Amino acid sequence: MPAFKLNPTGPLDVELARVLREQLSDAIAAASLTRESKKVRIHNARTSCKKARALLKMVRSQNRTQYRRENRCLVDAARRLSAIRDADTILDSLITLRGKAQKRIAPAQFDKLIHALRLSRRATVRSTAEIERALNKFQQEVRKIVERCKGWSIKADFEAVCADCRDSYQRARSALRRVEAKPKAGAFHEWRKASKALYYQCRLLRLAWPPAMKELNKELGKLVDLLGQEHDFTVLRDNLRRLCRKGLLAADEDTMVCTLEVIRECRQEMRVETIRVGRRLFAEKPRGFVQRLSRWWQLAELETLGRVAA
Repeated sequence: MPAFKLNPTGPLDVELARVLREQLSDAIAAASLTRESKKVRIHNARTSCKKARALLKMVRSQNRTQYRRENRCLVDAARRLSAIRDADTILDSLITLRGKAQKRIAPAQFDKLIHALRLSRRATVRSTAEIERALNKFQQEVRKIVERCKGWSIKADFEAVCADCRDSYQRARSALRRVEAKPKAGAFHEWRKASKALYYQCRLLRLAWPPAMKELNKELGKLVDLLGQEHDFTVLRDNLRRLCRKGLLAADEDTMVCTLEVIRECRQEMRVETIRVGRRLFAEKPRGFVQRLSRWWQLAELETLGRVAA
């Protein structure tokens, strides 16, 4: 699989087009790789879509019409796999709670919750054939995007790309402020999406200064992972409540109350840590962040041409 990065030695528009094609091809390949488990195929296909969308956001100001169309098509294609992914993630999230809950919830009662979620998953994802149809439809839709992108000339200079990266940084930074002001599930979810786009963009630009970008990407990756876990536990909580309202949980009331309390505690721990990490990552104003990134890239370009004075 090709590395997900832009090369300062090549023309930027050519590099952007190359990486976009690679990610779209990777998404199709991941979905079609039948020797892998369906869970892995779905995860890898969706990840490649997210990377492609992050790249498109780096050139959105230069062609908003094409950006909106292809971004929407990628969102729609990935959404076909979301219900399947969510069903697996909900079950995985509950299983990870077993260690934290074992002193407060009887194993037999906890197993009833797991059984209920497994039944719910079967109702959401009814058959192997259904999953294969969703994966095949996903591939068809991404192939249409590939065909359209063949004639798409990405005209970009680094100043324009930096402007779009500045917007991504500003979105993530503003999302943090909203989380601090009103720490609701929806605010954390929006922060997660904005931070993930910035994370992928910084990975694309990591050759600007590899040692510094490696540390930045490490912390952004940590933030995205924590926000992802917080989101998964939120979805788990909502699904347990839904099943409880429908009378589909065989566990007793005390088990339900204890489970929701453990989920609340885990989410709170993650929220405290995400804010701690986020405040450091987004301490700098957008203009300063992007100026530093732009200068690093300019120096990387000059160094590859041997034009930096000793």
